[in-house]
Amino acid sequence: MDLSIWPAGGAGACGGAGEEASAIRAHAAFAEAMSAGERCLLHDDSAAAANALLAHGCERVGIVVDNAGFELVCDLALADAIVCARRR
Repeated sequence: MDLSIWPAGGAGACGGAGEEASAIRAHAAFAEAMSAGERCLLHDDSAAAANALLAHGCERVGIVVDNAGFELVCDLALADAIVCARRR
């Protein structure tokens, strides 16, 4: 069974007619991916991370910046917030 959004045999291969079947298939694939992400990938550890970064016994913090553009700006803003919070 081909579970891709765009089956190898074309839109008709997914058991429906043309664009409507492709849209239904894309919606189902997106819903499944979001559900899997909620179950397996997404977990908010921000409070624990903030506590660890601001702990008095933690002398150095290393940040690996692997982004570009707007994501880089967000990484730099995070670094600035950590530095400012640790000065207090």
